[in-house]
Amino acid sequence: MPSAAFTTASTRADQAHRVTSTPGGLAADAVPVAVYALSPGEGRPAMRLADCRAAAEQRGWTVQREFWDCAPSAEDARLSTGEQWNLLLRIAETGLVRGIVVYDTEDVVLDASCFRALENWAADQMVSVLFLHHAQEGAVGHLIGPRPRPALVVA
Repeated sequence: MPSAAFTTASTRADQAHRVTSTPGGLAADAVPVAVYALSPGEGRPAMRLADCRAAAEQRGWTVQREFWDCAPSAEDARLSTGEQWNLLLRIAETGLVRGIVVYDTEDVVLDASCFRALENWAADQMVSVLFLHHAQEGAVGHLIGPRPRPALVVA
C-alpha cells in the first residue's frame, strides 16, 4: 500500500514554487506535469497514458514524464507497492512537476482514508492531482490540491 508515501516529515510550502531552471526547455508559463496509470497487464498501458496526456494538454499543461505500474490481476493491484507511483510522488515533492494526471482513482488509492491522505499530501506539497476517472465522486476530471501554476524561472 503506497499510503506511507503520501506522508512526509516536513512540508515544503516555502519552496513549493521555487525552481532553479526550467526542465526540458519549457516555456516560462508552462505547467510541468507527469501522468500515471496502472496497467491491467504486463506492458505499458498506452491508451490510458494517452488519455492522461490528452487531458493534460487540453488544460495547457506540459507532460514531462509518464509513469505506470503493472498489476495483471485485481489481487496484484490490491497488493502492489506501486513502485513507480511512489517514485512519481518523490519527484513531485522536489518541485520538478507541479501536477499529476492519474487515469483512475483506484489506480492509486484503495479506500477513503487513503484518498484523504493523498489530498493532504497534495495540499502540503502544493501539487495538483487530476483524476480522469474518480469512482468515489462519480465524476470525470476530479482535481485535488491547488490549481497548478507555471514553473518559475530563477535567473
